[in-house]
Amino acid sequence: NAIDIAACTAAFLLSFWIRNKLLPADMDPLQFNVYLQFLLIALISYIVFNLVYLYKDDEYLQRSAFGELMESIKVTGFVTIATLIVINFLKQNADYSRVFELIFLGIFLLLDYFGRVIMRSYLLQRYRNASFEKLILVSQSDIADRIISEIRERIDWRYSLSGIVTMDPYAERSIQDINVITDSDHMYERLEDTDYDSVLIVPNHTGQEKLQNMIHWFQERGKTVHMHIQEYEYGNSNKTLDRIGNSAVVTYRMYTPMSKRQRGIKYLFDYLLSFMALPFILVLSIIIKLLTTLEDPGSILIRRIRIGRHNTRFYQYRYRIYRLDAAERIANGKSPYTFIGRILRTTHLDGASMILNVLFGEMSIIGPKAPNLSRYLDMTAEQRNLLQIKPGIIGVWSCIKESEELQKEEQNYLEKWSFYKDPLIFLMTVMRYVTGRSLRVDGDVHIQEELDSCAKLLEMRTSLEYEHNYNAPQKPVYLFIKRLFDIAVSSVMLVILLIPMFIIAVLIILNDGGRPLYGHTRIGKNGRKITIYKFRSMHENAGKLENILTPEQLEKYQKEFKLDDDPRITSIGKVLRTTSLDELPQLFNILLGQISLVGPRPIVKEELEHYGKDTAKFLSVKPGLTGYWQAYARNNALYETGERQKMEMYYIDHQSLLLDLRILFRTVYAVLKKDGAE
Repeated sequence: NAIDIAACTAAFLLSFWIRNKLLPADMDPLQFNVYLQFLLIALISYIVFNLVYLYKDDEYLQRSAFGELMESIKVTGFVTIATLIVINFLKQNADYSRVFELIFLGIFLLLDYFGRVIMRSYLLQRYRNASFEKLILVSQSDIADRIISEIRERIDWRYSLSGIVTMDPYAERSIQDINVITDSDHMYERLEDTDYDSVLIVPNHTGQEKLQNMIHWFQERGKTVHMHIQEYEYGNSNKTLDRIGNSAVVTYRMYTPMSKRQRGIKYLFDYLLSFMALPFILVLSIIIKLLTTLEDPGSILIRRIRIGRHNTRFYQYRYRIYRLDAAERIANGKSPYTFIGRILRTTHLDGASMILNVLFGEMSIIGPKAPNLSRYLDMTAEQRNLLQIKPGIIGVWSCIKESEELQKEEQNYLEKWSFYKDPLIFLMTVMRYVTGRSLRVDGDVHIQEELDSCAKLLEMRTSLEYEHNYNAPQKPVYLFIKRLFDIAVSSVMLVILLIPMFIIAVLIILNDGGRPLYGHTRIGKNGRKITIYKFRSMHENAGKLENILTPEQLEKYQKEFKLDDDPRITSIGKVLRTTSLDELPQLFNILLGQISLVGPRPIVKEELEHYGKDTAKFLSVKPGLTGYWQAYARNNALYETGERQKMEMYYIDHQSLLLDLRILFRTVYAVLKKDGAE
């Protein structure tokens, strides 16, 4: 790195001097202070180069002169091209001489290459003359030759192998030119007068007590003891040393895992690109929603269960391309696609919504394919082990058909990841889409998943059946003003709270890595099923209630659908519930007209049994973000006593603009006071 930076700086100074002093006088002289910006951009480009290629020089001393030339070409080419691109982007290319740029590239390459070669020669000479820590090998004679070869395979600046102690009688005086000092029977006497710093013990079949005595003897004399781990050689796959608790272990992996540094850089760019793509996703979603509503109203997103990193399940989001009655249309020989759905499928934009999964930390832009459950069960152990990083929206699999070649390429991507591979895969995938050579295959399982999702959405669109035995009084003026008020307040609040809501979402993701929003089906006005959105306050995988709750908690939940000290709630969730901030996403429900600012609490289907003959009356009005029950009793009025039902009925009988305002002010007071918060 020091050579590269020095060569870049020297090349800049020499190029500037040559262009100003040696070239024809009729050329305009260069301004040094203007050209300093060129050097600054070049040095920043070099830092970027280190990040992009995750620059490593482990093989510096082993590389040939030609190999070093290729490395220098890579460095100087990247830095020069990146600098020129930035200068053109800043529209300052007219300030710099083309002759200067060419001279800079040539001198940079020469200085960098010869600097690297000279430094390598110096380091090798220093290595040969270095004062090493003198190391003695203690080993069986039949395996000493192999151990010496393994030590010499890699240049190690720390140690010089100066002698061998064989654990068995050995007649020869040396092994690979290393002097055999003695055998284990006479080891202690001979080593008392031997000059050495540390020992490497290869235990083989040596007894534990003998090894402990040997280590103790060396340590008493101030020697460092290295113990060869035989278990490290048992597997041919990637191996690392680790600890599980206080137990030292050797960990074998089928593939070399991507380093934390690589994953960190990859995921950083994932988030940056996803945030940049959000405006496009927002505009696309609005267009899809408008066109879908005109043809086949319903949710534009469907969720599909997929397997992600470390074999964990998650919901993958895609734009809906089928009509809600797709199954019936297929049975009648009709097209199941919506108009916009056919376009989305052809252009592959139905997968653009997976940007949400990237933001939720479940997927990456580029990565292995996320299998469905049936595909995952059929995968081999080797294929499952490729899921060591987050699955991708696209990946090698979108460029190569399913085959042994694909598995090798996926492994190569995982073990030898560099930043340039991601844009290369992206471009290859786009070219396939543009040229009509897409590898997309909608198998029976994928089609059935979409049909099942559409069937659920169709069921959601079907209103709940109940006895309509209540005639609601007509209040058109009140309802009109109330709706205008809902739109105005929710719009203003969303603008004001957009950044705080974003911060809350980030905190939830950081808390346990799950999705920040939670959607739950509730019953709205006239029995219509609606999805109410809240910030997720419970753990992502809360599990079955019977396995988490005590019998007393389970009994209360079955009666009241609420719990004190719910063990499923996260640390950030407790704060959100206490302050009622978990309810903020319902401002979108208000804007969509599904609920109102003030009204009865939206409930699940099972809670309707508590209202009995008043069910039709309860469902005659829109549910609310807050209401008479929440404001004046919150969670202190229970179904069991009938207090909650009475309070909801009181509001329905007396609803007015004045009462709504009173409830709103009372709600703010109750939240600030944390009255009945749960």
